[in-house]
Amino acid sequence: MRNHFKQYGRITLSTTGNVAKVGRRYPAAPALTHSTPPRHEIGAQALRTFAANGFGDAPIGRTAPHSLLDSIELYHQARTYRSYQLREIVRAMLQAVGDLVRRRVDRFKRQQHARATYLALSKLDARTLRDLGFHRSELMSVTAELVGAADATRTRLVPAPA
Repeated sequence: MRNHFKQYGRITLSTTGNVAKVGRRYPAAPALTHSTPPRHEIGAQALRTFAANGFGDAPIGRTAPHSLLDSIELYHQARTYRSYQLREIVRAMLQAVGDLVRRRVDRFKRQQHARATYLALSKLDARTLRDLGFHRSELMSVTAELVGAADATRTRLVPAPA
């Protein structure tokens, strides 16, 4: 197999057999031999340069320093934000737990009411149950409808006013 290389400026195209590969060369960054000036000095120098070149209405006098946060202020702001987020997470979690407990208590109360209703109806004799309009085999269904655990399927007849 033969390797072919073609150079297009910084882009190199190399082919090996049926496979082509595109690469890019980047010039090496010069090593920093001096420290970088502070941000407010760079901003002031840029404003002076723009004013000298005639770009915009940049003042040449003293320039206001940028509001940079030092590490302690940044730490305090991060800590404040973190505590806010934690407070929101705990609030949402407590609300979810409260909703869960409320649903469980409501379900327990409905079950207790259904059990009491079933026991009261099961103590009735067959004639009384027939007068009420249902058979002993329907007690669970009637109880579930009365408590709201099931959809009502029985028609309720209300006597017409006299």
